[in-house]
Amino acid sequence: PDGEQLFSVQFSPELYGGAVVVALVFGLLAGTVPARRAAGLDPAQAIRT
Repeated sequence: PDGEQLFSVQFSPELYGGAVVVALVFGLLAGTVPARRAAGLDPAQAIRT
C-alpha cells in the first residue's frame, strides 16, 4: 500500500475474453477425452474394474 509501484496492471475485455476461451477449451477437452474413452468400454467390464 505505501510502497512504490513496481508495475501497472491493466485489464481489458480482450484479456477476459481470452481467459474465458482458454478455460472453455481446456474444460471441454478435460471432459470430452475421458468420456470418449469410457464410451468405448463394455459397461459390465467397466463396472467390474
